[in-house]
Amino acid sequence: MIEKDDKVMKAIALLRYQVARYQSMKNGLKCQMLNAEIRRLEHSLNMTVAAN
Repeated sequence: MIEKDDKVMKAIALLRYQVARYQSMKNGLKCQMLNAEIRRLEHSLNMTVAAN
């Protein structure tokens, strides 16, 4: 379970890095898509924490 959480946290960190890169390129649509993915992953992470 903790290994899965670590993978999710690493994925979120990577997505946040990508958002920063796309923001610098003024690509708003891609930023919105990545932010939606971040929110989905954070929600799934919160649900696994709440279940324990």
